[in-house]
Amino acid sequence: MIILIYIPMKKLSIIILSLFSYYSAKAQTINPRAFTLRGTVDTRARDTIDIQYVNEAGETIKDSIISDKATFIVKGNIAEPSTIWLNIRGKDRSYKKSGSLFIEPKEMKIAINKDNVNLSALSGSITQDEFSKLNRDEEAVTNEIASSTGKYNNETDNAKRFIRKDKIRALEFSFISTHPDSYLSPFLMKKYAGYQYRDSLESQYKKLTARMQNSIIGKQLHTYLQHPAFKPQTPSVGHLAPDFTETGINNEQVSLSSYRGKHYVLLDFWASWCGPCLAMLPKVKELYAKYHSKGLEVIGINMDYTPEKWKKAVAKESITQWKNIFPTKIEFSNEYPLISEYGVTTIPALFLIDKNGKLVDIVVDEQGLNTTLNNHLAEAFK
Repeated sequence: MIILIYIPMKKLSIIILSLFSYYSAKAQTINPRAFTLRGTVDTRARDTIDIQYVNEAGETIKDSIISDKATFIVKGNIAEPSTIWLNIRGKDRSYKKSGSLFIEPKEMKIAINKDNVNLSALSGSITQDEFSKLNRDEEAVTNEIASSTGKYNNETDNAKRFIRKDKIRALEFSFISTHPDSYLSPFLMKKYAGYQYRDSLESQYKKLTARMQNSIIGKQLHTYLQHPAFKPQTPSVGHLAPDFTETGINNEQVSLSSYRGKHYVLLDFWASWCGPCLAMLPKVKELYAKYHSKGLEVIGINMDYTPEKWKKAVAKESITQWKNIFPTKIEFSNEYPLISEYGVTTIPALFLIDKNGKLVDIVVDEQGLNTTLNNHLAEAFK
C-alpha cells in the first residue's frame, strides 16, 4: 500500500531549506585534520600501551591505555599522514615491545600485535598500506639472503648484513622514485639524508610532487638542502677533480696531478671503523690487480681518528700495494681541506678520475662498485 501525503509547496520549500541548512552546518563542523583510531588488543596480560604522535600544532601528544580493556579509541588532530609510536610495557613498567605505524586524518582501525608492534593490522591508512608492502618486500630480501648464504641471524656477519643493507636501500630508493606523491617518500628520504650527497638528495626532492615538497618533512628536507654546511657535491662528474698534495704512509709526497696524462686514479675514502668500507676492500683489491698493469692507480684516503689507527688499519687490511694518505688537518679545528674539497660527508666514497684529471664516476656503495665503476674501468682499459 502506498500512502500519499500532500505538502503545500510553501511548506515543502521550508523543509528543503531546513534540510540543506542542517547538512551544510554538519559539513562545516567536519574537521579535515581529525583522526579516530579504533583499536582492539589482547587482554590476557595487564600491559600498558603508550601512544605518542605529533598533532597539527606540532605538539607531541602522549597517552596511555591499560590493555585489560579489549577495545579502545584514540582521537586527535594531525596535519597530514604521520607516524604514531606505540610502546607496550608490563606491570613492572619494563619495556617490552615498541614500533611505529602511519596514521592519517580519517577513521582507522587497528588490531595491536603485542609480539611485533610493527606487524599490527592497521586499516584505513593508505600510507601504512604502502609501508606494509615495502616491509614485506624487505622481508623477502632477508629471506632470500638467508636461503642463499645460510641462516641470517648473526649481526656480526658483516658480509650478509651489508648485502641486506644495500638491497633494502635499493628497494627504498626505488619506492621514492616511483611514488613521488606518497607521504612515505619524504619520510624515507629523511632517513637517508645524512648518508648521501646533496646532489643525490636534491635530485630525489625535485622529483617529488608539489604536495610532498610542501609536506612537513618535505619542508624539512628543503631547509636541510639550503643549509650552508650541506655543500653541493664537488667535484661534479665531467669536471676536473681538485688537485692535492699529501704525505703518504712512507713519508712520500702524493700529488694527484702527478698522475695526469698517464694513469686513471681511484680515490678511496675509507676508515677502519666503517664496515661497508671494509666490505668493499676485496673488490677494490680485485680491480687494482686486474687493471694496475694497464694504468690504474689507487689512493686510499683514510678517515680514522688518529694516524696511529690509520697505519694499523693499512697493515691489517693488507693494502700497502697502493698509495695511502691521512689527510692534513687544519690546526685547532676539525677541518680536513681534502675531505671538504671532495664534499665527502659519508663513507665509503670512491672517485674515479681519468687520465685528463676529470671525474668519471662517484661510488658510495657495493652495488655501484660492481656495476658502474667496474663498467667504466672495463671500457677504459679494453
